[in-house]
Amino acid sequence: MGDIIKLSSPATKQYWEIPVLFEDGDLLVLDKPSDLPAVQSYSDVETVNLLALLRRDIENNATWVRSRPQIPLLDILYILDPETTGVLAFTKTKIAHDFLANFLGSEKPFRVFHTLVHGVPREPSIKLNAGITPHPARHGLMKVDVKRGKKAITHFSLLESFNHYSYLQCTPITDRFAQIRAHLRYIKCPIVCDTLYFGKPLYLSSIKPKYHPSKKHTERPLIARAALHCSEIRIPHPSTGEQILIEAPLAKDINVALKMLRRYDKQFSSLRYRR
Repeated sequence: MGDIIKLSSPATKQYWEIPVLFEDGDLLVLDKPSDLPAVQSYSDVETVNLLALLRRDIENNATWVRSRPQIPLLDILYILDPETTGVLAFTKTKIAHDFLANFLGSEKPFRVFHTLVHGVPREPSIKLNAGITPHPARHGLMKVDVKRGKKAITHFSLLESFNHYSYLQCTPITDRFAQIRAHLRYIKCPIVCDTLYFGKPLYLSSIKPKYHPSKKHTERPLIARAALHCSEIRIPHPSTGEQILIEAPLAKDINVALKMLRRYDKQFSSLRYRR
C-alpha cells in the first residue's frame, strides 16, 4: 500500500516506521519489525509492545489515526514471537475478529514463514507431527513431547542448502506457542541466532575464507535475532469470505545473510528452489 504508521515510545526513546501491508474496514495488516514485541509479555509487563502502542494512539487520536475512519476495536489476530518479523494482522471489529478466530481454530494452514537454520534437514520435505509442552526446567522454553505434548504439526520445505546452513519454508498447520522453533530444535536444525533453542549467531568470519575481523571492535553477527520471518498469510475476508493473500518482503537482515551464504558458504549440492 505504501502507507506507513509512525509509532514512538517516549519512555524508551524508541521510534518505529511500520509499513502497512493491507487495510480496510475490517483489517489492519502490518509488517512487524524485529525489535518490537507484538503483545505484552506475561513475564515482563513493562516492555513496550505493538498492540499497546496502536491502542494508545487510537485513544489519543494520533496523526496516523486522524486520516482513517473511526476504529471501534483493534485486536490482534495471532501472535508472532518478539524477534519474528513479517505479516501481523489486526482486526478492527468484533465481528471480524470472531469470524477469523473461528477460521484459525479449524487447523487450516494460513501462514508461511521463512527461516535460516543450522545444518540441513534429513529430507527436503518434512511434515512433522510432534506434540509440544512447556519445558519443566526452563521457563519460557517449549519442548517436543510426543506422548504428553499438545498436538503440533509443521510442514518444512528445503529451499536452499549451504555447507553449514539451510534456508527453509515453514508452514504451521496448528498454532502453538514457539511451535516452529521447538520443532526445528527437535530435528537438530535450530534457527540461526535463536539462542533460547540453541541456535548460534552467524558471523561473516565463520564462512568467509581469510576474513579476520578488526581486533579493535567486537565482530557483529550478520543476524542479531532469531532469523524467522512471516512471509504471507491466506485468510478469508471477514466481510466477503473471499480468500485474500497478504505478503511481506523478506526482512533485510535475512536477505543480507543469504547473500553472504551464497557467496562464501558454497552449497554442497545444486539444490536451490524458487519460492
